[in-house]
Amino acid sequence: MSLLLSVSKHMTLLNTKVTDLFGRLVHKRRFFFLLGSLSTLLLSSTLFLPTLKSTLLHSRIVKSLLMRRKAFTRSLYKIELHCHLTGSIRIETLNEFLREHGLQKYEPPKSLTLKNCFSAFPLVHSAIKTKENLRRLTFETLADLSYANCIYAEIRTTPRALNDINKAGYLETVIECFKEWEEGDSRLIPRLIVSVDRSKSLREAEENVDLAVEGFLSPTNKYIVGVDLGGNPSSGNFKSFIPVLNKARENGLKVTVHCGEVENEEEIDGVLEWGPDRLGHFLTCSDEQFQKGEKQFEERKATRWFHVTITGVIRLA
Repeated sequence: MSLLLSVSKHMTLLNTKVTDLFGRLVHKRRFFFLLGSLSTLLLSSTLFLPTLKSTLLHSRIVKSLLMRRKAFTRSLYKIELHCHLTGSIRIETLNEFLREHGLQKYEPPKSLTLKNCFSAFPLVHSAIKTKENLRRLTFETLADLSYANCIYAEIRTTPRALNDINKAGYLETVIECFKEWEEGDSRLIPRLIVSVDRSKSLREAEENVDLAVEGFLSPTNKYIVGVDLGGNPSSGNFKSFIPVLNKARENGLKVTVHCGEVENEEEIDGVLEWGPDRLGHFLTCSDEQFQKGEKQFEERKATRWFHVTITGVIRLA
């Protein structure tokens, strides 16, 4: 903002100086001087439409600054640690899938609320019905991350049965896409976090964690790195999922938990007491809870969840 104000201030001062100069020249009838010393554009912006021209010039400057900032931001190397696969679907792809399956077109809501967000997920799930749908979603997500110059991404997804594959096939398909992607693009390293949906049954949670553990312990595994507890924060209870999260941890998997998306002081205390390896969101905590979480993670710094070391990032860059 200070840069834009500075530009505006200098443009106003410049317009004032040129106007004064033009007035003195006209008074002395020395019009020829204008042709050799002042640009036609600057003269017209000052003489005829100072406010409009100044506004347009300011607009062009602002647009140029924003474009440069966007280009600079995109050029930076990035690490994405909270990417939801189904939440990354392109709107045009979503509507293409919906049309393919004879479902109603998705219209983005006018207001963005947590309720609107979670109401969209069932629609996305209904659109992704086949293995081919899942493959396209995965490749497009990787392409979008790569376009943003992301060099490492942990993509989380909840395995579920589709028309032509079961839960295990779902994870296998995503991992196949990761492998194929790495063969063609060595810059972006994709990794997988297996999600547990807290709005679903404990049995489903156990199935997902079992699949995650099986894949993680496979001698050839390099993609499955953790387990996530997420889903609608207004559904389910964190404490009921502790046994399955313990199982994941006991088998060497890291655990991340969506926490503090909505106000629930008791649950946040419970999550902090259990001590996940990573917290997702953590937005509605009290100052005391924030300090507790900060202290907890500081004390456990040696075992923090770092899959890409500083050396690794430098090497990739």
